[in-house]
Amino acid sequence: MMSIIMDIFSGNAGEDCIPMTEEYRSKIKQLNVYSQQLIDALGNTPDNRALLDKYTQTNADEVSMYSDACFEYGFRLGVKLMAEIYNQAP
Repeated sequence: MMSIIMDIFSGNAGEDCIPMTEEYRSKIKQLNVYSQQLIDALGNTPDNRALLDKYTQTNADEVSMYSDACFEYGFRLGVKLMAEIYNQAP
């Protein structure tokens, strides 16, 4: 059990949580298409490319923070559920 906690703490336990569905792969492809369309619409200048890169990175950071918060909430909820179950055991 302690090794799982250490893996979670060190960031080694999340590799298996990436969806491998066709829907997920399709969304990644769509994002790439939209990104290219934005570059084409804005003009492929260094300033516009830098702006899009900043937007993309900031969005990725926000999604990562949201995912971390969801994991933390789910983990805490699971611990509370286990504690409640064990406290009611005969």
